[in-house]
Amino acid sequence: MYDVFHATQYYQKYLEVNPSHLETRRKLASCYRKVGNNAACISCLDKIPSDSINHEDMRMYYYSYLNQNDNDKVSLWGERITSSFPYDSEIIASLALHYNGANQPGRAEEVTKNYITRCDSTNLYVNKEYAYSLFMQFKYDEAIPLYEKLIAQGFDNFESNFILGLCYENLPNKEKA
Repeated sequence: MYDVFHATQYYQKYLEVNPSHLETRRKLASCYRKVGNNAACISCLDKIPSDSINHEDMRMYYYSYLNQNDNDKVSLWGERITSSFPYDSEIIASLALHYNGANQPGRAEEVTKNYITRCDSTNLYVNKEYAYSLFMQFKYDEAIPLYEKLIAQGFDNFESNFILGLCYENLPNKEKA
């Protein structure tokens, strides 16, 4: 299970004889991803028929493209996952982090707000990215209660307190700061 090196060799040999065996192909793609060979992971996944791509395959595509800094493909696979599997909070938070980092806080807000409204309003990682997207868009009055909630949930660190302070500082009424 953790001997990725030998597992990779085994799966490669098995696929030479049984090239259409999808589960082995998925396991090989996973091995490539675990060792950081994102190009090989993607190439392996590309050999799976498009009508057989499952949730885990999509996640491997997403993380492989994320590791390659391919913003267009990250957005493509992230949006595909969020529309097909709206409860995948790990992808929601990661995609929002990606959008915030790519200076697209409006998209991060949309993805996180949709999840919070439809699925779970208590997810710390999703709420963190939602609050940060609001801060990035200068929506300080909306970001403040979210940062206060994050701090109350245990995300009480330099980052959250610093951004909360900046939000208060940028309000027209600086009495609260």
